[in-house]
Amino acid sequence: MSEASDQPHRDLNVAKKNHFSIPMNALIRTVEASSKIHKKYFRKWGPGAGDEKSAKEVVSRVDREAEEFLKKKLLKLVSGSSFYGEESGRSGAGELLWI
Repeated sequence: MSEASDQPHRDLNVAKKNHFSIPMNALIRTVEASSKIHKKYFRKWGPGAGDEKSAKEVVSRVDREAEEFLKKKLLKLVSGSSFYGEESGRSGAGELLWI
């Protein structure tokens, strides 16, 4: 069930893009689960709780943890897909690219 409402998602079954079948309900659950990572850390850390990746640009443990979670789940969701994350770059060479 969605945290945004008490009603379950309508059965969206599968979206077909080219020759890929994307199980939409599983995709929605994955994205909702990733939001829990951000909620877990929300307002728990003060300034300086991340690593500086370039001048005036900081990456936090939350950013990395959420990205790694999404990469792992989305690559598993559609076999042969690839993933591009802001922190980790590209993983895989599949035609379907999760961004």
